Amino acid sequence: LAVANSGYFRGKYVCAFALFFVLLVSALLILLPYPHRLLMAAVSPYFKGIFTSSFKESQDGEVVLQDMASSIVQTMLNYLYMGEISLTQESAQGVFVAASRLQVLPLLEICSRFLVKNVSIENCLVYYALAYAHNDQALLGVAMTLVTTNFGHLSEEEDDFLHLDLSTLVSIISLDGLLVASELVIYQAVKRWVRFQTTERSLLLGEALRQGMYNECIVCVSLSRWISKWMENEEFHVCYFDPQKENWEKLPALNSLYSPACVAVGDKLYVSGGTLRDRSHSAALHKYDFFKGRWLHLPPMSVPRASHGFLACNQKLYALGGCCGFEDYLDSAECFDLMEKTWTPISRLPFALSGAASATLKDKLYLIGGERKNYLFPEMYKGVLIYDVNSGIWTQVPLAIACCSAGAVPMNNGIYVIGGYSKERMRPLPVRSPSPGVICGSALCFFISEDGRMDEDVIVPELPRGIAGAGVVQWERRIYVLGGENCWVYTNPNVHNESPGTYYDTIYFWEPSHLTWTECPESLPIVADGVSGFGCVTMKIPKKHILSLLS
Repeated sequence: LAVANSGYFRGKYVCAFALFFVLLVSALLILLPYPHRLLMAAVSPYFKGIFTSSFKESQDGEVVLQDMASSIVQTMLNYLYMGEISLTQESAQGVFVAASRLQVLPLLEICSRFLVKNVSIENCLVYYALAYAHNDQALLGVAMTLVTTNFGHLSEEEDDFLHLDLSTLVSIISLDGLLVASELVIYQAVKRWVRFQTTERSLLLGEALRQGMYNECIVCVSLSRWISKWMENEEFHVCYFDPQKENWEKLPALNSLYSPACVAVGDKLYVSGGTLRDRSHSAALHKYDFFKGRWLHLPPMSVPRASHGFLACNQKLYALGGCCGFEDYLDSAECFDLMEKTWTPISRLPFALSGAASATLKDKLYLIGGERKNYLFPEMYKGVLIYDVNSGIWTQVPLAIACCSAGAVPMNNGIYVIGGYSKERMRPLPVRSPSPGVICGSALCFFISEDGRMDEDVIVPELPRGIAGAGVVQWERRIYVLGGENCWVYTNPNVHNESPGTYYDTIYFWEPSHLTWTECPESLPIVADGVSGFGCVTMKIPKKHILSLLS
């Protein structure tokens, strides 16, 4: 071994050691005989990758190991050359980190076994963080047991808790097995962690709370069926469904509103437009505050809208097209800045469009299918409109299938389009009694790529039956279809054995790679047989204990 501290020395003499492999560790220059590259490569995929590549280190024979104590490297080299190592509580962690970083797998296994044997309540937080950062499942499991069973004590008394990074903290408070008297213990623990470095960590509090204290649920806004004679006291329910527990909870109703559009940004729910009790359309924008337990009014849109696209992207809400009155389709679009609380017009759609499926994907807004106004007949749009939020330009992409009232879910670098009504079953505009005929919901589902074109290589099974106007959302790796209709049926009761005016209260889900859809045991929480045209979105909802604590 040779030690040097001078760039001049290295420049002048390193050529003399052309047959040596050089490790530069802090101020320590360690030269190893060149043939021992074989040994280093044999025990370390890290060094094997360096020596068998065209990296500069391979050409120069010098590898710089930053942020690694020279004593740790000496210990590792001793082990590699002598097959001997003596670990202590003080040295084991450093050697473990170095062995993990340099992928010296035999030494990593030795360190892991040593740490597992020495886990205690005094060091379990440190060892948990170590195992979590380096994905050591054996050490993680042992440390996790002590952390979950002693979380209250550890979070209140141990300084190690205050030094956890955000990622490790979130992983701990998200553990299902935390033994705490109530969510209050978790909340107080997070507050203590934040106060330790208030300036740096206060902005991270929301993220920490969201991971450990929120449930992801499916919110349904205005679960009320459209009827010809509206009841004066009819309620327009707002509920949310927890797919994990398969149960429903109720939120304060949003009165006198049918068929609104809704979107979630984090733990905030926004609802726009819809149809009022007197059959006029609304321009209102509502926000639900879970902690206050009530609806708040925000500045309204420039025009009333229903059956419109309503999407979120980069802290802005976008209202796209729709209708204002049952036959007046809109080509206007506008965006609401969540920071400035103002609406701004954006580029108009290429044509007026209502009832399109909508989705956000990679800074682009998609309107899929929908209805265009024609002289006597509403015409289904056989294509996709794509709006680039950065350039402000709309693009039209043709589609092999025309549909309206479908659902759309962005997932797997594309968009899944679910159900809807199909073009060949379009009805006449009801300026007078419709002629005999039908329009039925479609069971077809398909996938479009980021460019808006259908990707036939992605197979999506058909729905169990034709469904349009359903709530269609993603929850974790699943796509859920809630409710829906198949109700434009005229004087032909033999079509699909459905009677005129068919609505559904069923809930189906599908996961990519599965061959069929699965029906949930639970159904929509409504008195009627079914419902369609309601707002539906997946969002983070604070757990009940947190709500009662912070309200």
